[in-house]
Amino acid sequence: MAAAERTQFSPTFGVEFEFALATLEPGKEDPHPNDPRQVYGLTPRKRIPTADLDDDDNYDWSSLLTVEQHIVETLTRAGIPVLGESAVSGDTSEVSTSWVVSTDYSVEGPKDPLNYVWYPMEIQSPAFHFTEAAIQNVKFVCSILAETYRINVNESCGLHVHVGNMTNGYSLKQLKCFMATVWTFEPQLDFLHPAHRLNNKYCEGLRKHAAINHFKSPAQVLVEIKNAADANCILAMMRVTPLSKSAYEISNLCQPPIEEIKRTIEFRQHEGCIDPRAVEQWIRTCVGIVEFAAEVDEDAWFEQLLEYIEMDREDFSVVKALMVLGLPLQARYYGLKLFK
Repeated sequence: MAAAERTQFSPTFGVEFEFALATLEPGKEDPHPNDPRQVYGLTPRKRIPTADLDDDDNYDWSSLLTVEQHIVETLTRAGIPVLGESAVSGDTSEVSTSWVVSTDYSVEGPKDPLNYVWYPMEIQSPAFHFTEAAIQNVKFVCSILAETYRINVNESCGLHVHVGNMTNGYSLKQLKCFMATVWTFEPQLDFLHPAHRLNNKYCEGLRKHAAINHFKSPAQVLVEIKNAADANCILAMMRVTPLSKSAYEISNLCQPPIEEIKRTIEFRQHEGCIDPRAVEQWIRTCVGIVEFAAEVDEDAWFEQLLEYIEMDREDFSVVKALMVLGLPLQARYYGLKLFK
């Protein structure tokens, strides 16, 4: 591929962390008294008894906003530009350069809450250029959260990674190659995720739920992707169950573009996580897959994919798939993690 073609892709990324955060009311016994992380003083002294997020009329919004503000102040002291969602104005420049702390109502606390009151939180990063400094920034935020708060990530939580091409969106060729890649290697990539992320309405798999899957064989779908006339055709093929999200969400790439949305591919399948190293490796994997698809020769790659798609996961592992995609460090990382 010519160098001029390769320069058309300039990777950017953003992350979203979902987690439950523990607090204790005054007078409540600490279930883990030797844990130095803060749980008292995160909410007002008098909290409305209900913590039912479905009860909008009675929910204790003041406590939720106080927790949000506490996280904002913690990150601000560490030098991280950050806003609480409740303080976000119409100035999009603020959001584009700041982390945003908000609430995610899909997040649940652990099944045994002990004495804690758990709050459903989400933190979104700004859009970063894919650089080492950006990766370190994300890892730093993970470390601050883990060292300051008692956090629970459970089956209701996810780690989402958005990958963009600056503000340019993706060419049809890039989108075709990306979707063909994840369609082909989805059985292998699924091996990186726990069972509760494989049949989940917030990250539905393509092979099981994509609209086109009901009428074509996997190899035939590759041909359909290759012959797609435009981005909207691919979106229609890969549309999953109504009111659900795809593990590889491309709805933001509709044509004509909607100005207010991110022109990104969103990887939604990873389980909830704030471990710095695990987050780093997943970001590198997501960006690496998109970058490979953006730069590969389309015709030659589709010919190879028609061979790979006939191989099963036992004969062609996720480690081999990552090597094919030019990600040897991630192949080693996940290989050691999965097959130790």
